[in-house]
Amino acid sequence: MTYQFDVLNHTHPNLVTAYDMGIVIPKNLLKDDTHFENHGKIFGNPTLDTPLFRVKRTHCMRFDGKNDFIKFQNPLIDLKEFSIAFWVNPESWNGVVFSVSKKENTYISFNGLGNLVFAVSGKGPMTRQSHPIKTTYFVCCTKSSSCEGKIYVNGKFLMNGQTGIDTHEKTAYLARYETQQMDFKGRLDTVLFYNRLLEPEQVQGLYRRANPR
Repeated sequence: MTYQFDVLNHTHPNLVTAYDMGIVIPKNLLKDDTHFENHGKIFGNPTLDTPLFRVKRTHCMRFDGKNDFIKFQNPLIDLKEFSIAFWVNPESWNGVVFSVSKKENTYISFNGLGNLVFAVSGKGPMTRQSHPIKTTYFVCCTKSSSCEGKIYVNGKFLMNGQTGIDTHEKTAYLARYETQQMDFKGRLDTVLFYNRLLEPEQVQGLYRRANPR
């Protein structure tokens, strides 16, 4: 069977966690659509909002930058290569979208100037350009087995750089960094974790098939 890389296809065999971001199940859990059932624990009171891309019929999730975040089991443990893709609409800069423990220092964030930063064990690329707030972006960050990190925005490659080796810590977060100094404020939609390196044409396909607004 041929599986297409599609933001709405959460049955792809290389997906290790997939959050629609609009489906909350009992016990205040964010549903993981994969068979791994890595449901995330919701903290604070994030609200459901209009989806960030046209083909989606469920909601996205809005975070307040203070108390709202998701805690879940790190799906990237010991992976030599991986890819993380998501839709995001930041309402302020200096916010961490995804992180794995302060000790490990693995994260994807907007820094205080609006640059996107992708770090694995404290090392990785940063985009040269700033990304304005209240604008929707499709972001994909990939790490190869040779520790090359790449950042794509709206299907286009923007920057690469050397990362750390891999990630070992068990706990991961959406919209939070452990110090709570860089919690994310804005909207997140359809967060996908793959246990493989996505190629440029696959990243572009994810973006195009979403029929972005």
